[in-house]
Amino acid sequence: MGEDQSLGDPIRLGRLLHRRALGEPLTAEQQETLRRGSAGAVAVAARRYAVVEFEGYAVARLLLGERPVSTLLRDRLADDHRAAEQRFRSELSSGAALTAASGAASGVAFGAASDPAFGAASGVALGAAFGAAGGAADVPDAFEVFVMRHAAGKRFDDVLRDVLRARALRRDALDRPARDHYAWLAAHRQVTPAGQLPEHLRAWLELSPVAFVERALADLGRTPRTGPPIHDAVAERWAATNGAVTKRLHAARDATTAQIRTIPQARRTVKHSVKLTAAARACAGAAALDEWATLVTEELRVRAAEVHRSPAVRRLRADCFAAVATELARTDPDLAAAVTQACADHRQHCDPHAPTRTGCIREVASTVRAARARAAASTVRAAHAAASTVRAAREAASTVRAARADVDADQAGRGRRPGGAQGERA
Repeated sequence: MGEDQSLGDPIRLGRLLHRRALGEPLTAEQQETLRRGSAGAVAVAARRYAVVEFEGYAVARLLLGERPVSTLLRDRLADDHRAAEQRFRSELSSGAALTAASGAASGVAFGAASDPAFGAASGVALGAAFGAAGGAADVPDAFEVFVMRHAAGKRFDDVLRDVLRARALRRDALDRPARDHYAWLAAHRQVTPAGQLPEHLRAWLELSPVAFVERALADLGRTPRTGPPIHDAVAERWAATNGAVTKRLHAARDATTAQIRTIPQARRTVKHSVKLTAAARACAGAAALDEWATLVTEELRVRAAEVHRSPAVRRLRADCFAAVATELARTDPDLAAAVTQACADHRQHCDPHAPTRTGCIREVASTVRAARARAAASTVRAAHAAASTVRAAREAASTVRAARADVDADQAGRGRRPGGAQGERA
């Protein structure tokens, strides 16, 4: 691999940093690579590599009885890594803050708590979409749709699931993802879907968690060390290992160090130095990839949050919510009527210029649920009353039938009794 390709590889870039720290001569091309690779997650991870490899180098020199390395040099590497990490996180945090501010400025008419990314523009789109669908008489604008969403609860979610499925969308397509950010971004066409990545990347992504760790261990144990491909889609998989590779390689390095300590100083050779160096480099590679994966995963999270607040996703959410509300209004006109009435009543005393209507949405939805609960209870009471009336009527009819049966039986008995009319005729 050429040095220019080291820009995307924290292990190779870290090796250059380590060599520079030791005072080894670098070519002009290598120096340019270090200059260009001074920012981003890969740059931070490369500095982590340099720190860990230097620690292993220092231990190897001590075990072989060589002159100890300067602690000043070690501290300089550590400070460089710490500064790069802080700079990265600061830039990432500033970017997230700007994104959040942009999302808030895009429109706050319908409340952040009920749907943080839903701004005024999408609210208008939602109202228009619902009205065009023929539900304007029942639910005239987006406020009603949000009220219906909260009032209907699980029923709204169930219909929304059907709407998303019909549009070939993920179930969480409208939500900000808590994990699997790369796949979520791929569903919104922000990154290349995993199934369309090159074969060598797909091969890593298709591994089971255990097989992923084992293959990473094998690759980091080879010379030259590679590990998994440096790609955003792989970062989340590596982060999910929770440092399993690094822990095992650290344990192997410590075991190697302990074993060499048992050998008398005079018998320790270059072979032992090579063994220690290899163990240190494997640990450094795993540590660098741990840091790279953590930082890239955080970048993906911020990027997904930004896309979630984007106009395109807000419009998609508006369209889907409108479709759900329209279907609920069609199948449950009583719900639509209750929502319309409650919203109309609320508007008569609500401040139309309030900065947010989140509290209003929840308040009105609670009113709708309470009204429907009372109506349902009234219906049940009426049904019970009707049932009682029916039972009473049935019992009365049964009593009449029994009385008639008794009369008929009595009359029949008199006709057959001795001394009766028939006996006299006889």
